[in-house]
Amino acid sequence: MKPGFLLAALLLAAPGLQAEPVTVYECTEPDGIITVRTGSPCPPGQPQRIRVVDPPPPLTLQPAHVQERRLAPQELPKLRAGTATAAGAEAAEPPPPEPPPPLFQCVRYDGHRYFHDDGQPEPHCRPLQTVGIGGVPGIGAGQACERVYDECEPVPPEALCQAWDTRVREAEFHWKFAGSSREARPLQARHEELAAILAGSTCAAPVAGPQPP
Repeated sequence: MKPGFLLAALLLAAPGLQAEPVTVYECTEPDGIITVRTGSPCPPGQPQRIRVVDPPPPLTLQPAHVQERRLAPQELPKLRAGTATAAGAEAAEPPPPEPPPPLFQCVRYDGHRYFHDDGQPEPHCRPLQTVGIGGVPGIGAGQACERVYDECEPVPPEALCQAWDTRVREAEFHWKFAGSSREARPLQARHEELAAILAGSTCAAPVAGPQPP
């Protein structure tokens, strides 16, 4: 080991030599090995080298200064039993479901019943019977129709969930029994839209749990 490393190890290991300069003696043994000592010179007859060095600063694993900081009560994390949340953060709860939008049950001129959103559907053209030459129906007669409006009334709140369920089922029927894929795509999108509204409302059926014995 080099004398410099021996000197550093000696100074760090000497607890009483940390306040003032230290006199170090480097002694050369007969076989050429150099030893380092402090406090007393080398034995008589040995060549020695005397050095006066400043002690190194004390070693520490802590920083020189750490500013004290105490958390105020409002800065402390709020924890609940059985949950682990970040400081100051509350677990977000999903909003409660709301009733589905209102529906209107409408009756067409031919007796067909259906559900509508606002109770003001577009009018229909009801065919009129026409007569041709000589007053005979269908011979040389043209086509005519009468614009009529369907009669609608609001669905009562107590029957709203059943009406929405029926509306979703009808939309699924029209989608799955569409004539072509081109006609089926918009019908499928409409069914998915109505089904999502029903599933996110208070009409959604609760998940059945295990029944008690």
